Amino acid sequence: MNEHHRVRDELRALPEPSIPTPPADLADTVLGRLGRQRRAMRAGIAALVLVLVAAVPIALTRGHSEGGPPPAGPPTTEAPALPVPGGGPSAIHVYGTGGESFVLDPDTASYKAFPFDVVLSPDLTWAAVLSDGRIGIATREALLADGESAVDWANLPAVDSPRWAPNGVALLVTATDRSAAYVYGLDTDAYNAVPLRGMEIAGPAGWGSDSLRYVVPVAKDGRPSGVRYLNAQGTGMPGTLEGSPGTVMGYSPDLHYGFTLGFQKTSTVFYVKNGVIASTPTQLGGFAGWYDDATVALVEGSALVLVGAQDAREIERLPLPGVPALIQIGPSAGLAGAAAGYGF
Repeated sequence: MNEHHRVRDELRALPEPSIPTPPADLADTVLGRLGRQRRAMRAGIAALVLVLVAAVPIALTRGHSEGGPPPAGPPTTEAPALPVPGGGPSAIHVYGTGGESFVLDPDTASYKAFPFDVVLSPDLTWAAVLSDGRIGIATREALLADGESAVDWANLPAVDSPRWAPNGVALLVTATDRSAAYVYGLDTDAYNAVPLRGMEIAGPAGWGSDSLRYVVPVAKDGRPSGVRYLNAQGTGMPGTLEGSPGTVMGYSPDLHYGFTLGFQKTSTVFYVKNGVIASTPTQLGGFAGWYDDATVALVEGSALVLVGAQDAREIERLPLPGVPALIQIGPSAGLAGAAAGYGF
């Protein structure tokens, strides 16, 4: 969960305010600027069409591309003092704050800092790295050992909201201008474009529970109106929609439930088979993951709260060292020695 991205998407989904008429003596200036903007927009659209029409996948580039943004600097803060409850089926594997991510190192039983967002795959073996709109891939082991030098950066426009497929074999990111989504396949080591056309997009794309289709929050007249299935070509598909208006964030281990992070505190748990809302834990904040098949982990202020999927009942509350901008839990199986103490 990235709080900055969530708030930004909520603001985008609100109706646009009316724009006051400029003074008459500014008309020439405004018209001149509009002309330049339209010419730039036409050139940008033409370039985008070329990208979307091309059938060749977008290859990853090793390290930093020529002319791209400079590498992120070193982390500036110490790893937070995360709780060590002493065993349990889940653990906090990623904790993000202040533009940095702290990733649990199972070998040293400590958290290592990185100056960018890190989102781990469902099996916790791969890391998606997001830095100033750049997206990259590394194995978790290599990232912990070698840092940013282990990352393969994609040659893509600015993107955000990395989402791993429920089966862990692909990654989905969304262009910040919402013109397209890009899918990275672990088997192909390349990205393919999914155009987002013919609909009003209200937020970043997510995954269907089958790890094949995509789901995007759509809007009507500037207000979120639902969630729509898309196929690999970006074409809308018929069928039951998953969740309520918002971004589908993740599914329970048995894929029985899903969680939709909605706009303006309308988040819901829903049944995957029919999309019917199962409960409405709307007052809690961001999504941290699924604790087990019937319990979702959400953030409320500086606490991680376990909530029942069906009854929205608070089951357990784990104090955090602050309010995280990004947090991800995952199974603690495989953690040994002192690292197992981070389980809860």
